[in-house]
Amino acid sequence: MDIPLDLARHYYNQYAAGKQVKATYQQYPKKDHKEMDLFQKIEDLEAFED
Repeated sequence: MDIPLDLARHYYNQYAAGKQVKATYQQYPKKDHKEMDLFQKIEDLEAFED
């Protein structure tokens, strides 16, 4: 199951927005999924939602 868009936005705003850090997302099980930039994941989820 993928992360809900609202939760992804929450984590991004809490940990990465306005800061000089890289936030990554990786779905479990980790051995089956590559990590990706959280901002990119949010963009993908938004595109899927439209």
